[in-house]
Amino acid sequence: LLMLIAMPSFVVADLATRSECQSVVVALTLADYLLAIIFISLIILETVADNQQWKFQQEKTRRRKNGDIDMSKSASDDYAAGFCRSGLFAMLRKPNYSCEQSIW
Repeated sequence: LLMLIAMPSFVVADLATRSECQSVVVALTLADYLLAIIFISLIILETVADNQQWKFQQEKTRRRKNGDIDMSKSASDDYAAGFCRSGLFAMLRKPNYSCEQSIW
């Protein structure tokens, strides 16, 4: 399966090493720059979402150990509800996964 996934890269690498392709130079276009910016932006957003989730889980664990979570406030308290609803998570349920899937 991994070989099948990597096969297009092997084909391109093989074609690029052929002598008839050595003299061809293709300049980057506006689309290349835009896609690079989108790609980098998605990686940054995924990283921010992962860090928000990490901090939330750390705080939730700390509060559970100390008994600071009031389960009757689950409608208004993220920690009582058990999942993050602030930051990027206020806009999407799973922003880190959404960004990862958008990259692919």
